[in-house]
Amino acid sequence: MNSKLKQPVLLLFSIAGLAVSLFLVRTELSEPGFCPPFFGVPACFLISAAFALIALSVFIRKNHYSILIFHIGFLPGFIMGLTFSIKNLIAGGVCPVLLGIPLCYVSLVVFLFLGIFRMYFWD
Repeated sequence: MNSKLKQPVLLLFSIAGLAVSLFLVRTELSEPGFCPPFFGVPACFLISAAFALIALSVFIRKNHYSILIFHIGFLPGFIMGLTFSIKNLIAGGVCPVLLGIPLCYVSLVVFLFLGIFRMYFWD
């Protein structure tokens, strides 16, 4: 992949994830309990922080710091996406739904894409 496209792709997906999760944060603030809790904290707050860290990692020039910040965002986000997707498959109705799609599934797919993209297409 063209090296000039790597950063914009990572940034695009992380900003899109951040935008959707911030919409959920706004909804959670007006309707408490909208987002499922993860260790007592609404998951949409944590997912927003995870996407923000991934976006931030694009702008860090020192590669080892960029990788560290990426993983500090990626790992919890991926784990929450996986956890809530499994819970939603088993129990149903756990995740917020947008346009008929449980957002935990979307979150899991986006974090999985970001992880694979960073692993295979980043220098």
